[in-house]
Amino acid sequence: MYLLGALELLSAVGLLIPRTRILASGVLTFILIGAVGSHLIYAQYAAVPFPAVLLIANIGVLLVSLRQLEEEESLEMVQA
Repeated sequence: MYLLGALELLSAVGLLIPRTRILASGVLTFILIGAVGSHLIYAQYAAVPFPAVLLIANIGVLLVSLRQLEEEESLEMVQA
């Protein structure tokens, strides 16, 4: 649990830094998938919505960050 907590905190800080946003979002995606799965396996259905909403928001951040990276790379290729 301490390792997961530390990873969550580091990933939360990583989301604030543009350079590490994609990695942090990827790590959080796996953690949140595990949280949703754990709640479903142990029939804690009332606890599922919170990590599920965070998972969806996190996937959105990941997709936007990947799209921005793709645009930056295409601009660099055009300028070169």
